[in-house]
Amino acid sequence: MFIYSFPVLLAEHALDLSAWLLFAALLVGFFYLSAPVAEYQPVKHQRKVSFYQFLWSSWQGLEPLLWVFWPFFVLINVWIYLSDHAVLNADISVSSWINLHLIMLMPIIWWTGSVWRASASHGSRLWIAVARLGVSLAYLEYGAKIYIFIQMPRAFFQCDEAVLNYFSCF
Repeated sequence: MFIYSFPVLLAEHALDLSAWLLFAALLVGFFYLSAPVAEYQPVKHQRKVSFYQFLWSSWQGLEPLLWVFWPFFVLINVWIYLSDHAVLNADISVSSWINLHLIMLMPIIWWTGSVWRASASHGSRLWIAVARLGVSLAYLEYGAKIYIFIQMPRAFFQCDEAVLNYFSCF
């Protein structure tokens, strides 16, 4: 996350990196304090379930937090990186870039509910805070993408390229 959007935001608005790190530390602290304090009851991961059963049991909070958080965290980062890379290389149009991000929005909502529910049965408050921070950063990334699309499309999309639809940059 923030591979392409963060440098644009830093360069265009001269935002201080230490302020962003302080903001992330405050979020971790907030999520640490708001993490559920429960006795650790390890959830046994059933390895021989179908993909849909895994999605359903993750949504119900029956899967371990690490199995719910990490696969989707990697998937969303690859998705964001590839879509940003494609639009910057003029492989796809700006409107296709928007569609790719909208396609991924519903699974992010599923991921949010799954991580919050799975964290209730996890023992470490620190890992709960880190997982919730990762989910929150996905929403911040989407907010940064919307801001970049509306406020500074020329800085991100290279609107001078002949391959792109020039009017989609305004």
